[in-house]
Amino acid sequence: MTSGLGSGRSVGLRVGIAGGGIAGLTLAAALEPHGFDLVVLERQPEVRDSGAGISLWPNARAALDVAGLGAVVRSLGRTLAEGGEKRLDGRVALNFSGRSFEAALGEGLVCVDRGELVRALTARIRPGTVRTSCAVTGFELDASGVTVRLADGASLAVDALVGADGINSAVASVLNGPLQTSYSGYAAWRGIAETSYPPDSDKLWACLAGGHEFGWMHVGDDRTYWFATS
Repeated sequence: MTSGLGSGRSVGLRVGIAGGGIAGLTLAAALEPHGFDLVVLERQPEVRDSGAGISLWPNARAALDVAGLGAVVRSLGRTLAEGGEKRLDGRVALNFSGRSFEAALGEGLVCVDRGELVRALTARIRPGTVRTSCAVTGFELDASGVTVRLADGASLAVDALVGADGINSAVASVLNGPLQTSYSGYAAWRGIAETSYPPDSDKLWACLAGGHEFGWMHVGDDRTYWFATS
């Protein structure tokens, strides 16, 4: 939802971004060099720069390249050379190589530490851009711009508002009505283990057994990202 964007008059236009996660910070970092007056509204008391690993596929990095952030993000991780899925008995059920990945998609798969990614994106925007403990609850749009409503009863006037506030997005619910979700039947766990990973083994493996899955991959500096579903 924009007002005046795309007209070449970016300097001075105030853009509100609901949500200070990876999507909101990426947008802020992409817009930062173009003269926008940015404010990122994050509902949590602080920007969460911890958590698990994230796999960045070639299409994600292509978008980051357009935003001028590709090189920064690539420096955070290493391209996976091989990977796949194994059965409980150790037999390989599915396998891919870095070469086949690049042939199909133009570039390999990179896994990075979520915290490092958040800190790298935050470093690309001006201090004070992110306002924490500012939960967006809704907005009104009129000829002069957008009035953003906050949980503490305050409001904020901006020229444009972007919703990057997650699965229960207040912005999306105003635009599209109540958001429907359904339980998939699976639970998932993710984390970072501070343990060494063979330096010559940039591989992603997942093991499957009776409706359960466990996988792991290298994220650098003696840290391994692991994930499990059941």
